[in-house]
Amino acid sequence: MKTRPSPLHGLALGLGALCLSVVAGCDGSSVVGGVADAGDDVLDAGAIDAPVVVDAPEAAVDLGADLGLDVAFDATADTPDVTADVTADAPDVPPRCATNGDCAADPARPVCDVASGRCVVCTATDPGACSVAEYCDASANVCVPGCRADEGCAASADAGVPADGGALGRCDTVNHVCVECGTDAQCGPGRLCVGNACVPGCNEAHACPSSQTCCAGACADLQVNLANCGACGTTCRTANGTPACLNATCVAGTCGEGFADCNRSNADGCEVSLNSDLAHCGGCGTACPTPPNASAASCTGGRCGFTCSPSFADCDGDPSNGCESDLRVSATHCGVCGVACPPRANASSGLCAMGRCGVVCDANYGDCDGNADNGCELDLRGDVNHCGACPTVCALRPNATPTCAAGACGFACNPGFGDCDGNPVNGCEVALNTDGAHCGRCANACPTPTNAQSAACVSGRCDFTCRAPFADCDGDGANGCETDPRTSVAHCGGCGLACPTRPNAAPTCAGGTCGIRCDAGFGDCDGDPSNGCEVDLRTSVASCGACGRQCTVPSGTAACVASTCTVAACGGGFGDCDGSAANGCETDTRSAPNHCGACNNVCPARPNAVPVCAGGGCASACQPGFGECDGNAANGCETNLATSAAHCGSCGRSCAAPNATGACAASTCAIAACAAGYADCNASPGDGCEVDVRSTVTSCGACGRACTVANGAPGCAAGQCTVAACNAGFGNCNGSAADGCETNLAGTVTSCGACGRACTAPNGTPGCAAGQCTVAACNAGFANCNGNAGDGCEVNLRTDVNNCGACGARGVEVCDGADNDCDGLSDEGCPTGLSGLGTFDFQGPTWGGGGGGAYDMQCPSGQFVIGIFGRSGSYLDQVGVRCGTPTLVEDRSVTPFRYRVDVAPAGTVGPVGGGGGGAFNFTCPANSMAMRVLGRGAGYIDQLRIECYRWDVSGSPTAGFAVTRSTATGISGAYGGGGGGPFDYLCPSASGGQPSAVRRFFGGAGGYVDRLGAWCTWPILNVR
Repeated sequence: MKTRPSPLHGLALGLGALCLSVVAGCDGSSVVGGVADAGDDVLDAGAIDAPVVVDAPEAAVDLGADLGLDVAFDATADTPDVTADVTADAPDVPPRCATNGDCAADPARPVCDVASGRCVVCTATDPGACSVAEYCDASANVCVPGCRADEGCAASADAGVPADGGALGRCDTVNHVCVECGTDAQCGPGRLCVGNACVPGCNEAHACPSSQTCCAGACADLQVNLANCGACGTTCRTANGTPACLNATCVAGTCGEGFADCNRSNADGCEVSLNSDLAHCGGCGTACPTPPNASAASCTGGRCGFTCSPSFADCDGDPSNGCESDLRVSATHCGVCGVACPPRANASSGLCAMGRCGVVCDANYGDCDGNADNGCELDLRGDVNHCGACPTVCALRPNATPTCAAGACGFACNPGFGDCDGNPVNGCEVALNTDGAHCGRCANACPTPTNAQSAACVSGRCDFTCRAPFADCDGDGANGCETDPRTSVAHCGGCGLACPTRPNAAPTCAGGTCGIRCDAGFGDCDGDPSNGCEVDLRTSVASCGACGRQCTVPSGTAACVASTCTVAACGGGFGDCDGSAANGCETDTRSAPNHCGACNNVCPARPNAVPVCAGGGCASACQPGFGECDGNAANGCETNLATSAAHCGSCGRSCAAPNATGACAASTCAIAACAAGYADCNASPGDGCEVDVRSTVTSCGACGRACTVANGAPGCAAGQCTVAACNAGFGNCNGSAADGCETNLAGTVTSCGACGRACTAPNGTPGCAAGQCTVAACNAGFANCNGNAGDGCEVNLRTDVNNCGACGARGVEVCDGADNDCDGLSDEGCPTGLSGLGTFDFQGPTWGGGGGGAYDMQCPSGQFVIGIFGRSGSYLDQVGVRCGTPTLVEDRSVTPFRYRVDVAPAGTVGPVGGGGGGAFNFTCPANSMAMRVLGRGAGYIDQLRIECYRWDVSGSPTAGFAVTRSTATGISGAYGGGGGGPFDYLCPSASGGQPSAVRRFFGGAGGYVDRLGAWCTWPILNVR
């Protein structure tokens, strides 16, 4: 690796040349003039502090010469030459540089650091003398090892190569290290750039090699890939065998033990079980014959056998006569060979029905305990728990006792209750002791009398309560509560309380209290009802027309006539001039101008004067503000003292004003008008209009109109406020003095640093700070990653994979409906649904015996067993399955989205078996399926149970999603008896871990379910 010559190397060469030309100067004495000092300046600048590599042949010369010069020149030789050095060294202070051209004389420092004005080795923006494998340390302006561009990352770079052999040929310009890649385009086909390394992968923008296809972010050869055979997402599966992908087509590879591909078709894989297939028992084409009276042949363990038809058996052990015994009806072989049926009490003897020894009860008897040994033990004619049939329990009815008579249920009402609606369902629904509609007996309704609150039934007899405040004062229930004690004079406040009669009045009752109503023209003025209405309101002056209405006549004497107050006579000097008794003798004729001396004698009026009456004689007086200034009484008060400038406030008082026209207002001298450009600002007419409002800043254009300028100094010209000057950092950008220097040039986007200088920010909101344009905020989805306000928010965080969501970030995809990794795709790797639900992946063992006819109860494609139903007693008599459809559900109520598998009921299949035993019915809890089969079995299926689980979905696009089995959600009851041996089968999981669930029951059945087996299927989780 080549290295640059160090500054010391250049210094050594220069000093060597000096020694050749000035021999006397190289013996250790000082050299005056600057050659040695120039070397000192190079050393002092700091270059010697940086690590340097000196070519091997020159190392001794460089280091020896440098060290000798430093010691000799600085420590000893310069001391005698102080004066000479001061003069000669002055040029050694380097001048400030402005461009790289100013540093051309120094190859070791070819770059100008404009900020400091020094020539340096390099800067952050100019590599200067740095090699392609170095970058500039801006803090010291020196070259240090590390790349600054891709050219510094050749294959022979010291950084080496990654483990997979790819070259580290790209430069990470932030950390100055060589990396394999920075973008997907820098990786080969079928590889993506993740964490600066090329890893296997693909996307829409970066494809796979020509022989492969991009499937869910990975390259696949569709000719041979099992998970993507012929097309992305097409997974090869072979029932009962190992699949293969050949020429882009799924085929059966090898068959599992005990299975074979007898039809040579790849579609159904290894479709034949050689251990159980009648047509291919032990080998393809080897068919098993059907013996007499057998419903079908059988193949077990690859060997032929036969199965008796339902309800038949080979009891004599002779295969030549087939299954000679009908176990349904044979009294000697009932249900099982050799089982004979004995006689029973109250029943027909020796009966075999449906393969069970039982009884046919005589009329009116029943086998209600299910025990055939004691026969038909109950008389069904009178037993309320078994009325007419077992186990018919006569229902309990409200307020009644159940009965059974002649085998029919009934009931008897309890005392005090009745069945009034004839509906047996609600029993004796009526309480006859309290029900007003059925008082004492059905349909005996209690009536509600007049003014009664309600009818009532008490102890089976009708009664009623009066509605307040009414009362039954006559005791006659027929007319109800006939009396209102609030208004009845005969029963005021209660029955029998009559109101008395008073003088000049009639009795009353109000609110249950006695009172009186006075006769016309009389009043109860003392408030004592005992003496009646004692005052005659027609003539009483003290109570004229109403109690307490006193007749009074000011300045006169009053009287009361026909309940109306009148004037009887007036006093001296007064008169009743308006003829109204209400105000009495209202007029003083001694002073009233309109009734001066007598009513209606009016005194004459003069201009601006008021007529007056004094001592009963007429006169006049000037109105306020007027004066009789001309001495003529005939024309009245002719002068307006409030407005006359010659007589202002009083006769003979004249008004005048400097720089203005005088006036009189409200009897006070004032200024009528100021001369143009002047104003009376102190409101004093004495000095006239004293202010020139054309140029006065404190009264510009009008008194008190002071000019102010926000953020500046005000002025006044021609009566208008102006801006004289703006404060630093502010401007009058709208040219209006009203808001002064309204613009803050340090922070206004439209005028940043100067009026009209507008800031812009593409994809963002511009800002202004300290008079410089900035980016205040970026629009949603954009960012200013380079920190430059000139190009605004230059990065689209939604599409830039190197700045995905944030500057410098590489996004990680999550399931949220968004493109989290900015690759143009949303939710890649997220689940979209379930597939593979139409196959049978695992066959469990079969349990029970070999009897019965073959059955196959399989839920339709895409459905699974979610419940069972049927009949059972000591055995599993009958069974059917309930099916449900699983569906992948995407829950978008949370972020990231959650996924679950819901199961919807879809129908039933079956049942198979006989009609004995009691009915049962079980359905798995919501959204769960049967994944475990348990029970007991021997010659028959003695007992059956299923256990339910959910399919759960978990994972992420980066880690992958998977279907898992939950903990058990529920288990059915144990249907059947306790015989036989136990069995327990949990549906297996696929090689990829996916759990399976029961989709199919198969086996044989007749009067019972003889045998049972299960098939399970696992799901494939589809992703984008």
